[in-house]
Amino acid sequence: MVATPKTPKRPTGRDADASADPADEVYIHLSDRDRDAVLKTIDSESQPNDALRSVAERYRKRYG
Repeated sequence: MVATPKTPKRPTGRDADASADPADEVYIHLSDRDRDAVLKTIDSESQPNDALRSVAERYRKRYG
């Protein structure tokens, strides 16, 4: 797993006015097994568990 920065870098210069999400700038390299697990989760109809909801809420508080 690749560590992500606590505070995403904000665009500077000509990209400062861009409305892109800073999280789009983080690249994570996954193994084939992990990639398959992520894609399977995205395609599934299951609801997020408590841990995922907690992480999502923490992200929203930190980054808006």
